[in-house]
Amino acid sequence: MTKVKPRIGVMLLAYKAEKEAAETIMPAYLKLLKELKNKGLDVVASAKYLLTENETINEAEYLKKENIDIFILMVGTWTNANYGLAAVKIMENTPLILYSFNDIGPGMTFKLNAPTFGFTGSIEIKNSLDQMGKKDEFFFIVGSPFEDKTIKKIETICVLAAVAKKLSSSKIGLIGYYTMGMYSATFDPINIKAKFGVSVEHIGENILINEINNIDEKKAKEVINDRIERCTIVDKNITNNKEIIENGKMYLAYNNLIKKFELDAVNTKCDPELSFYYGRCACLTHSLLNDDGVMTACEGDIHQTITMMILHYLTGKSIMFLDIIGACEENNSLQFQSCGYAPISLAKNCEDVKLYPQIDMKGKGVTQSYVLEPGKEVTIYRIDGSYPRGLYSGHIISGHTSKSARAIEQWPATEIILKKPNGWEHFTQNCTADHFALVFGDYVEDLLIFNQLLKLENILT
Repeated sequence: MTKVKPRIGVMLLAYKAEKEAAETIMPAYLKLLKELKNKGLDVVASAKYLLTENETINEAEYLKKENIDIFILMVGTWTNANYGLAAVKIMENTPLILYSFNDIGPGMTFKLNAPTFGFTGSIEIKNSLDQMGKKDEFFFIVGSPFEDKTIKKIETICVLAAVAKKLSSSKIGLIGYYTMGMYSATFDPINIKAKFGVSVEHIGENILINEINNIDEKKAKEVINDRIERCTIVDKNITNNKEIIENGKMYLAYNNLIKKFELDAVNTKCDPELSFYYGRCACLTHSLLNDDGVMTACEGDIHQTITMMILHYLTGKSIMFLDIIGACEENNSLQFQSCGYAPISLAKNCEDVKLYPQIDMKGKGVTQSYVLEPGKEVTIYRIDGSYPRGLYSGHIISGHTSKSARAIEQWPATEIILKKPNGWEHFTQNCTADHFALVFGDYVEDLLIFNQLLKLENILT
């Protein structure tokens, strides 16, 4: 799994006429650094407070070379705004946390015979940035480093900055293009690159098929049997017609292409070229890759692939690919299925995962089917864009799993009871596509911050 580890740059800003006050604030600065390191963050920090503009500039230039994901500018005393602004200018394309505290906050009464005016200095820098048109381009945090909630908020923002940076250097392999008449699955590669930094590599489905045909059957059988040994094979025709072995070959072929093209994620058109004409849908292969930490999505929906990558980079977990199939007013719920793709690790038990032949209307191949365990808190997410303006939204949905009446037995499913009152109706009026990504756990606040970081319109159901 590939949960990110943020690399952060930190500096403590003071003022040459406030050296004594700067000395008194050093324990708070060192406490901040210690707590961030204890959270597992990779911290690059100035050893001491910076008293002049030149010291600040030199430290900022050093941090810029350190390949940091985010820059924390801690204001310890009153300072001239131009000191902080000079550092911000040097770190212009790096996310910024402007951090200060109240002198009277928890743990801040040590050695302080008079206020340090660090909060006042931070307000001066904040207001200057606001007036420069950067109001939405940084995070302003006020709180004590001796409070868990302050450290948690800083940690969360740092992790999300690292997610955005990792995403910006990622490459998706698009095998085929978008499926059928799914206009909502189309995308503009230029807008995608401009907004997220993600590259999309087009790979013909014939290249995949050639790779599959070159895979050794014996090796494929060994690999696939090891991965699905505890799953339940419902239809013996799956084994009789070598469907399992064929999926093993496909899985190894995808791994070869991932290595060859240096891919971080994959999207497969699948229908109809693979599922009908070649006779092997990619459902089981996608599921295994997802559990390997390689996000996979279907039907050429690149926005869905990016959504799954965001959730995976944030959490390190396998991510569920879902199609919306219904909204219910009676119990304020949404019903989801996918057409056969579901990571095995997300089932309560491996034995609960049933392997079926794909239904006739979707071609041939192997599907995985189970209902997500009821009572699990989940977050559902979807990023989407509009053309040619390049405006993007991030739709966040929160709730918990419930028992679901599946529309099709061969496909995985879940019902989500929504937290938001009348959420079912809000969803119907604000959803932008039929594909969504699900992760176990509550990540609503994280995604609200991520949307702010990337300037995505917030849609919260």
